[in-house]
Amino acid sequence: MIRALLLALTLVASTALAASPEPTESIRPDDPFWHELATRVAQQRATMVSFSERRWFRFRKEPVLLTGEARISAEHGLSLHYRTPEPRTVIMDRSGLLIRDREGENVTPTGDPRATAINEAMLHILRLDFSALAKDFVVLGAHAGDEWAIALTPRAPELRQAIGHISVTGIRAAVTHIELRHSAKQRVEIDLSQPLPVPLFSVDDIKHYFR
Repeated sequence: MIRALLLALTLVASTALAASPEPTESIRPDDPFWHELATRVAQQRATMVSFSERRWFRFRKEPVLLTGEARISAEHGLSLHYRTPEPRTVIMDRSGLLIRDREGENVTPTGDPRATAINEAMLHILRLDFSALAKDFVVLGAHAGDEWAIALTPRAPELRQAIGHISVTGIRAAVTHIELRHSAKQRVEIDLSQPLPVPLFSVDDIKHYFR
């Protein structure tokens, strides 16, 4: 299973490196391409993807690697379950941000609007909720065939200073790559596998991965 996961992430990373259309035009809700894309994603009531996340910092030459799974639920929000380097779960829902450690203890972060903004943006990105994204970001997009790309620039100067710019690429109704770039030496890149739609998350899944 581990080999299969690594192979899947490698294939996704290779796809993400391919040339993508350059986002230059505002995304209009009535544009047939974006409307159909958002509708298809919205119809997926529960979805799970594997992800590989690389974080670059100014004081490190090599990125920090994190891996895990993301669960997206129309009812329960977003759950990022990190397996490495340290097991923990980050939950973003209508009640805000919650972190659950490896022992199952819940911690509600305070005083970190940057973390809340990033995870809230992640929720809207994975749902391709353009209306929600447009409230806090200038959203530009482009598409060619089944491939598409969007660029997000925070509207508020303080948010732009905190998280920089976000770029997203995808194929059909799947997000394949997300980059949060604060500067050339400080950024986060996330590669995602193809989504695995599930009918509904089980009661145990909801208890373990959501709030």
